[in-house]
Amino acid sequence: GRRKGETGRGAGASDDSGGSSGTGGDRGTAPAADAAFLRRRARAQSGNVRIADEVAPGAEAEWQELRAAVARMFAEMDASAEFHQPSRFWLYVHKIAMQRLRQAGIGNFKIAINQSYHNFIPTGRDSPLLARLLDWARTVDSQEAMFATMEDPRDLDDGGPLTEMVGHFFPRGQDGLALYRTYVALLWDHVSSFDRLRLLERLEEPELGNPMRVRHRGKLVSQDLATSVAEANQLFAHLPAAAREGPLDILEVGAGYGRLAHVLLSCGLARRYVIVDIPPALYVSWWYLSRLLPGLRMQPFAPCADAAEMAARLEQADVHFLTPNQATLLPDRCVDLSVAISALHEMRIDQANRYLREMGRTARRLLFTKNYWAYENPADDFIFRADDYETPPGYRRSARGSDRLNDSFFIDVMTRPE
Repeated sequence: GRRKGETGRGAGASDDSGGSSGTGGDRGTAPAADAAFLRRRARAQSGNVRIADEVAPGAEAEWQELRAAVARMFAEMDASAEFHQPSRFWLYVHKIAMQRLRQAGIGNFKIAINQSYHNFIPTGRDSPLLARLLDWARTVDSQEAMFATMEDPRDLDDGGPLTEMVGHFFPRGQDGLALYRTYVALLWDHVSSFDRLRLLERLEEPELGNPMRVRHRGKLVSQDLATSVAEANQLFAHLPAAAREGPLDILEVGAGYGRLAHVLLSCGLARRYVIVDIPPALYVSWWYLSRLLPGLRMQPFAPCADAAEMAARLEQADVHFLTPNQATLLPDRCVDLSVAISALHEMRIDQANRYLREMGRTARRLLFTKNYWAYENPADDFIFRADDYETPPGYRRSARGSDRLNDSFFIDVMTRPE
C-alpha cells in the first residue's frame, strides 16, 4: 500500500521524531538581550513562532492532564473484551504520538503528530500525488497555486524538539517546503473545482494546534481541510435526497484530531457527532473540537455503566467521545450514517469487520469508509486488502471505487435498503 514519493503514515512515515533540523550553520552564542530581541522579532514575523510561544507556559500542565486522561481511557479498554484492544500497530502509533506530544505540547499537535495522520509530504515533483495535481493544473490553465506562500517552520524553538520534528518532515529544507506549499495550494484549488457544497468558500484552516502556515487566495489553507471537504462532498453525494435537507447525526470511527468533524459541525451539516477512537487521538479530538466549537455541548470521555446511561447521554450533548468498548452501548440506528476514514486498515482483519458490524448496527442509512486498497501492517504481520472487508448484515454495497484525490485509497459505500 505504499507509494513512492510521498511520506505520511502508511506511505513511508518514519518511526521517530528525530532528524536534521535543516537550518544549518552554527548559532554561536548571543547576549540574552539580543536573543530576546530576536525572539520578539521572530514572533512578529511568524505565526508559528507566536503560537509556539503562547502555548509554552501551559504545556507541562496540559501534558499532565493529557497523560492522566489517556491512562483513564486505557483502563476502560483494558477491562473490556479482547476485540476492543488496540492492534499492535496502534500501540506502536500511540507510543510515537505520546513521545511527540510530550516533547512539543498538545498546543503544537498539528506539527508534532499531524503528519502521522492523513497528511502526505511530496519528496519531489515526480511524487505521484503532486504530479497528478500538476497535470490537472495544466488542463485548467491554473497558475494561482504558484503564488502561494508558506512560513518557514524549521526554527520554532531555537533547535528544540519542534525544530527537529520539522526538519525530519522536511529534510530537503527550502526545496521541500516549496514542494509542500505548491501541493497544498493545488489540492485546495482542485477540491474547490468539485466542491458542490461550497464549503471551502466558508472555511479557513484554524490556527489552533499550530498548523503549517500555507497562505493561498488570501487565507490559511491546509491539506487536511481540503481533504475533509472532498470527503464531505463524496459522502453527501451518496445520501438520499431527503437526507440532505437537514443536519445529520454521524458516528465516526478513528477521527484523528477531528478534522472531518470540524468541517461537518462548523458548516451545519451535522447535528450530533459521535467519535469512537483510542488514545491519545480521542483526547486530542476532544481538546481540539471543544476549543474550536465552544458553542456546542461536548461530552468528554467518561466511564459509562450501561446502555440506558449511554442513551440518556446522547440526548444531553452534541458531540461525544467514546472508547471502542463504549460504542457497543450505543442504541441501534441512533445515527444517520457511520464513517471511517483511513482507520480500518490499521486494525486486525477480524477487528475491522467487527467494527463494520457495529457501524452498521448504529446507522440508519449508510456506511462510508475510505481505506487503502492494500495495506501492509508490519506490526501485526499481514497485508489488509480491499476484499477482506465484509458487508455488514442488512446492507448492500452501493458504490466502490478509487478515491478522487489519492488512488491508493478506495471509497466504500454501503446502504441499508429502505
